[in-house]
Amino acid sequence: MSLVSVVIPAFNCEKYIGDSVRSALNQTVTDLEVIVIDDVSSDETPAILSSLAAQDVRIHIFSNEERLGAADTRNRGFALAQGRYIALLDGDDLWLPDKLEKQLALMEQTDCDICYTTYSLINENGQTLGKPYSVPAEVSLKHLIRENIIGCSTALCKAELLKEYPMRTAYAHEDYVLWLELLQAGYKACGVTEPLTRYRVLQESRSGNKRKAAGNRWRVYRDFLKMGLPQASLAFFSYAVQGMLKYYGR
Repeated sequence: MSLVSVVIPAFNCEKYIGDSVRSALNQTVTDLEVIVIDDVSSDETPAILSSLAAQDVRIHIFSNEERLGAADTRNRGFALAQGRYIALLDGDDLWLPDKLEKQLALMEQTDCDICYTTYSLINENGQTLGKPYSVPAEVSLKHLIRENIIGCSTALCKAELLKEYPMRTAYAHEDYVLWLELLQAGYKACGVTEPLTRYRVLQESRSGNKRKAAGNRWRVYRDFLKMGLPQASLAFFSYAVQGMLKYYGR
């Protein structure tokens, strides 16, 4: 049993998956396993993963028999995880070497259930885009509704939570819905305010499609949170303003 299980869903990310996996392996916390699940990639991702696994016994590679999508692929990783904690990392994002060490120290100090970090935005070539997206030391449900400050690849959680609360496949913003659900249930989230994660913004990714993302967020407010129209409109306005600041004003 490892201290931390790193769960990485991988789909057609041959350009980035090697660096992402190595950023997990190069953590100052070495008591970890890296679970990478290939979601039926059609590029060289499976071959790259096979080569990486041959170099480090901490890497465990799994392949979906059919396309499951990011949410169910992560859920499969949660079920496979043997660690006390589960860390989420996407196949094109990166961690700084002391990310997990600082998060684990904060979780022990505060007894929080979910820990996130400040993160930098990078482009396809790894170049930094603007200033880091700074996060507060803690977040309430009310704050999280106005602004999702928990970047998926920054999250470190107590493993039992993610096994009990799998990601909901009905929502495109599955990670955001998960954080909302956990805070609704009374669990506590805390943050390391240093930029310890590098979040890659790709034009073909869902985060690159702002109109579609906006529609998905509206669904979360109306369908998952069951907000009335005035309340949902206020929350959406806050989401839109924070989104512009995140990508264009920092």
